[in-house]
Amino acid sequence: MVFGLLAIGFVINHPYLTVTVGSLVLVIYFFEKWSTRQAIRNSGIEQINLMGGTQFEERLAVLFTDLGF
Repeated sequence: MVFGLLAIGFVINHPYLTVTVGSLVLVIYFFEKWSTRQAIRNSGIEQINLMGGTQFEERLAVLFTDLGF
């Protein structure tokens, strides 16, 4: 509870720093997600043959999303 109160006080006293750090976290998150999807998009038949079931389903999800489904 004390940590929560300190965090709220920090956010109120330093709004620009809070927005900057939050924006940086979002940029890193979306870049990581984008780069993972790019790696999946670029996977060839050799990589597909080595994929497990879950990885193959992720590959199909990216493919179908790119196709608009």
